[in-house]
Amino acid sequence: MDNSAHQNYLHIDVHPVSGALGAEITGVDISLPLDAEVVSEIRNALLSHLVIFFQNQVITPQQQLNFAEQFGIPMEYPQLKGLPECPLVTE
Repeated sequence: MDNSAHQNYLHIDVHPVSGALGAEITGVDISLPLDAEVVSEIRNALLSHLVIFFQNQVITPQQQLNFAEQFGIPMEYPQLKGLPECPLVTE
């Protein structure tokens, strides 16, 4: 995999989108359960770049929640109403 970030990633590709912060992550399908190594690399990319993007991922609200749960316990936003079928996910 071609990685243009400062850190070496074995399971994902990380492409910084600006000098200050942000990176696009490719090479992973976030609709599926992820191996611990992939989750660790995504977490490291988030810590390094502060904002991460996954372009062109088509996921359901439940898949989005499943993805988020791999990084911790999602919290409800009291200011925003969640989706009826998945209250922890907002539009």
